[in-house]
Amino acid sequence: MHEAPSETETRSVRERLAERVALGVTIAAVVACALVFLIRAAETFHHGRYTFTSGLEGAGILGVLKTCAGESLYGNLATDPNGYIFNFLFYLVYGSVTRLSGACDVDAILLARGLSGLTALAAAALVLWYALRSKVSTATALLLASASVSPFIGWWAFAIRPDIGGYFLALVAVFGLVVATERGSATLAVGAILASALSYGFKQPNLVLVAATTVILIVNARGARMRIAATATGAAVAGLIVAANTAWPDYYTQAFVVPASHQLRPSVGIANLTAFVAKALPYLVLLVLTAVLARRASWGRLEISLAGAFLGFVAIFGVAASKVGASDNYYFPALAVCIALIPLLSRRQPALAGHVATMLSAAVLLASSLLVALGGAGRTGLDPLDQDARRRLIHDMETSEAPRLIIGEPWALPTHSGPADVRLLDDYMYFHGLSEQPGAIDIVDLVKKNRFGTIYTIDLKLVAGDEPVLHGYCPKGKIDILTVIARGPCDIDVPR
Repeated sequence: MHEAPSETETRSVRERLAERVALGVTIAAVVACALVFLIRAAETFHHGRYTFTSGLEGAGILGVLKTCAGESLYGNLATDPNGYIFNFLFYLVYGSVTRLSGACDVDAILLARGLSGLTALAAAALVLWYALRSKVSTATALLLASASVSPFIGWWAFAIRPDIGGYFLALVAVFGLVVATERGSATLAVGAILASALSYGFKQPNLVLVAATTVILIVNARGARMRIAATATGAAVAGLIVAANTAWPDYYTQAFVVPASHQLRPSVGIANLTAFVAKALPYLVLLVLTAVLARRASWGRLEISLAGAFLGFVAIFGVAASKVGASDNYYFPALAVCIALIPLLSRRQPALAGHVATMLSAAVLLASSLLVALGGAGRTGLDPLDQDARRRLIHDMETSEAPRLIIGEPWALPTHSGPADVRLLDDYMYFHGLSEQPGAIDIVDLVKKNRFGTIYTIDLKLVAGDEPVLHGYCPKGKIDILTVIARGPCDIDVPR
């Protein structure tokens, strides 16, 4: 007679089976993620010169191309009336990389998009290293790594915007924080705070990450040397940030005053929070299940600090993402903390329950990725620029002797060399608050003084909000997406 398997052997068989099933489901989910990522990569590099992947990308592209050409940003709004609303490090890094293309025009746009895509892949590799270092299962490590190329990151992975760079540096900061605390390393603590400062250099809201990283390192420091290093570095970074904004008023106005001036609407905040939860659901499910399954011994001071930071970020960015024009990308630092916390809590959880939690979370990711892939992963929802209309406008600029005012997305046009006076203005100036700032140029005065022969507006979103305002100045018809608002002398008598 054969002896019945012991309880230990039975548990071991169940654990191995659960581990294999979890790995299989996770691999399928990662493949689905990769499919969506590749579809969007192909679409990006097929139409990437003249289409947007996300909102307000024009402000990013224009500043990157100017930095590429060696021109300065954040200048006098009366002489350079364009909105450089993103932070300085984003423009500096992307401008320097696009300079490698040898041409700081629309051809450099694809190189900038490639930089964003590579940054997303680098973030995935960094998460995989961190997860495997933390000795989680292979399935859990792959699931966490997929976050950086998942539908949650979406089109941000190819956008010429600061979001993906800020997210990558947020991961460096949070992972550095964890490793520094575990090792009691003052050097790594300094590095983590500097990484958080670089993340802020890409995206202004990540300033809260600098504060959180510094405070967590001070609270969890092992020894006086580490605590002093963290305190001194955090104070130095804070001082530099204050000094830069005080000594450079044009930078402060364009990078802080204007983005912060957008109206707060609860409906926008609720929509963005809902989008965050829906898109990040696989990782939020895994975080909740891991937290529930974790034994009490897993909740040390560091884990409690990170959990507090995650909840704090959700609350803070919930308010910040209520601004008109905001999106769920505000929650990227919260995702970084979520990813860092899961391996710490999973160290002492029951193995079988951990595999089941990973399997359930991977199933959610698989379902969401397949829905995105089947539902049109290659569509941004934004119309590409009409190339025939663009060519007509360029021809008009190069041949007509009448002054022209062009409002919209000036990055889409070559450097002007025709006979007429042409002014290129980013429409963000006039329809998102920048024109109300001290020293900004006034569009009504500009049109009155110059008597432009034609006023154009270029916009990939059919200028839905802009057109009524412009029609108040010069009512006329339009040509495709490149719209002619007025032909002939533009006499305006608009009440001020």
